[in-house]
Amino acid sequence: MTPEDERDKTQIGAKPPPKLPTGPPKPTSHEPPATPEPQAPRLESTAEAADDDEATVFEARPRSSFRLQRVQPPGHSEIIVLDRTSYVAGRMPACEIRLYTPSASREHARFNNVGGAWEVEAIGDRVVLVNGTPIHAATRLSHQSVVKLGGDEVVFLDERAALATAAPDVAARPPGRQGWLVLALVLLGAALAAVAWWWSVES
Repeated sequence: MTPEDERDKTQIGAKPPPKLPTGPPKPTSHEPPATPEPQAPRLESTAEAADDDEATVFEARPRSSFRLQRVQPPGHSEIIVLDRTSYVAGRMPACEIRLYTPSASREHARFNNVGGAWEVEAIGDRVVLVNGTPIHAATRLSHQSVVKLGGDEVVFLDERAALATAAPDVAARPPGRQGWLVLALVLLGAALAAVAWWWSVES
């Protein structure tokens, strides 16, 4: 056997060499995954902030001292605060002051604030009584005026007039037990002073 035959036999029994990649090697990265950068808070412009402030401002109504106290019909005794300039009283659900008796009209009367005072007037030919007297024009209401609208009845209340009326009553009220005690002590002191003065003159 020649040396060429031995070389061919060795090449036939040997395993083929491993196949090497032909392309460029892929880079391997061991860097940690990138974290998203924190976004800066959005700054509103002065105009936008002003618009937001204006949008959240609520108009506060001044506290009203005028009330309507329901008296009739039975089962309706709520107090109505008069904090607007005008009210319509009637049986219609759209009326600001609801009436409940069948003799009341769908739109029976109107309450108006005129120059800080309240007036009531009938709508059309409806019958409205103020303190038992039928009215035929706008009539000014005073503290504790009774207004009858069909079978419904309300009492007009003015807190300012009620306070002004209560002040003289408190001043004219007779002193209580403590007041009489103070008065007795004052009179006793005056009597003792008079006795001491008389004793000094006599001696």
